[in-house]
Amino acid sequence: MYWLQERSAPLIMESKPYLLNSGVWGYYRVAYDEENWKALIHSLKTSKNIHYLNRARLIDDVMNLARANHASYETALDLLLFLKQEDEFIPWESAIRTLTFLHSRMEASSYVK
Repeated sequence: MYWLQERSAPLIMESKPYLLNSGVWGYYRVAYDEENWKALIHSLKTSKNIHYLNRARLIDDVMNLARANHASYETALDLLLFLKQEDEFIPWESAIRTLTFLHSRMEASSYVK
């Protein structure tokens, strides 16, 4: 367990991918570095070793971090590709909620010309 004493702290992990806030115990977003996002995405696409609640949280985190310019939409949308083999409801609900927001923003921007 790692307790943050300040608003941010360096965390050096030995191997990737690593998953923080597993089990969604804290209400906060986790912004991983690009290398770990890629490793997590690879893991999501190739195995089911990440619990479905964590899969839902990863979707919610990456989409909201992209919305706030703390992650790229390229990474966010690449992560969503694992949904092709997703059979749990909760990750899909998370994806639908975040994509609905993205759709409404894109639709609103098409009216502003």
